[in-house]
Amino acid sequence: MAQYQMAVIYSRTGKPDDAVKTLRTLADKRSALVPRPLVLLELAGILRNSNPKEAASIYQQIKKEFPDSTIADQADRGLDLLSPKS
Repeated sequence: MAQYQMAVIYSRTGKPDDAVKTLRTLADKRSALVPRPLVLLELAGILRNSNPKEAASIYQQIKKEFPDSTIADQADRGLDLLSPKS
């Protein structure tokens, strides 16, 4: 949980690279204290500006792995932000 909180702090204080590194580590660990879909959603949100293609891939992964969840709905919204409809 502390690592997740540090990643959020990194992202909010202008250290997105540190946040991404920490969140990738957490996503691979699969902790009961920090749900993986939450970690992936946060990771995609950080990557949305710097690497939109990877962010879209992570959002799709969330939808595939956790289809019937509110996190999947949030992933849909993240995808919508990446490709706004004209």
